[in-house]
Amino acid sequence: MTHMTTAYGNEAALGKEAGDDIAIGADIDFGKRERDDHAASYMSPGDELVRHALAYIDRNICTPIDVASVARAVNVNRSYLSRTFHACVGMTAKAYIDARRIERATTMLTESNMSIARVARRCGYASADVFTRRFRAAHNTTPAQWRRGQRP
Repeated sequence: MTHMTTAYGNEAALGKEAGDDIAIGADIDFGKRERDDHAASYMSPGDELVRHALAYIDRNICTPIDVASVARAVNVNRSYLSRTFHACVGMTAKAYIDARRIERATTMLTESNMSIARVARRCGYASADVFTRRFRAAHNTTPAQWRRGQRP
């Protein structure tokens, strides 16, 4: 794990922790600039801010984080983070956090026998009810129905 001090926070972790079971945020495409050998020299401050926000979200996805806590972590105001994040990623930070939580929950429902309530807590939801509403919005079915459909 590599750490670097930035203008957006005291320290940002880059990379994946040993033991992480799901790669989160790996599929965000920042465009051609990232593929260039000298991408850092072409990266806008907004791209760098979003990279730090994504790293923070990835490290804390299992906790009850929200956009305001992400903004505090990268030392910008919530409104600026929201605009910049949406411009770079193509979705709101709130939608991104929810999508990653649902992605993690889907994997956990498939690969474990944990209760729905425990999956909800492990994915950063305050309650199984909130988790079920968000899961239904994403998959048009409840977590329990989805799990039954995945079993042989």
